Amino acid sequence: MNSSITKLLIASQDVTFKKSFISVIEEEKSIHISRSGNKIFDVIQKIKEFQPDLLLIYYSSFSDNDKLLITCINDKYPDLPFIVCSSSFDKRHVVFCLQNGAKGILSYNATSFEIINAIYVVSSGGSFFSKPASKLLDDIFNKIQTTKRYSGADKISKRELEIIGLFAEGLTYKEIANKLNISPRTVETHKNNILAKLNIATTTDLVKFAIKNNLISI
Repeated sequence: MNSSITKLLIASQDVTFKKSFISVIEEEKSIHISRSGNKIFDVIQKIKEFQPDLLLIYYSSFSDNDKLLITCINDKYPDLPFIVCSSSFDKRHVVFCLQNGAKGILSYNATSFEIINAIYVVSSGGSFFSKPASKLLDDIFNKIQTTKRYSGADKISKRELEIIGLFAEGLTYKEIANKLNISPRTVETHKNNILAKLNIATTTDLVKFAIKNNLISI
């Protein structure tokens, strides 16, 4: 189907998913596969090592970690196309993924033909949406807005930068407090001050900002 080699990285914690998709994909001799979990640092490290042409991200519950992974990949690797796959998604999920750079959306029960076709189409610069996603797109496509850009990195203190980095690692308020020998309430105060300085609203936006402005090293 395609004579060139496509390097595909699959990011998922779900062993069953990886086995089922890989069993379909590995029949294609022109697709080389590597895999990782879905933690941000794991995926980014694997991207550095494997240098994929395409990333496939699977999520089941659309957790904060899933959202953060998608936004971070879009910000740090804007030229790396990626496909999002899920066992269930709604308009909110589809909008979020498209706003944050997804070039393809696959359902968990996609056919073998859809899976292979999506890989080749997206790795070649196109877009691919499975039938359920296409139906949702009919209603929401005109509402998609580009991802918000931020400024204000020069306002961040050394301690605040340290806290941003710990949030980026996925630590909780309590874990950050223990690490820095301060109270969870103080961590919360620092975070609120950072959000106010940068005029952003959530921890996800905070980490996006930090990665985009190279405030943390990953």
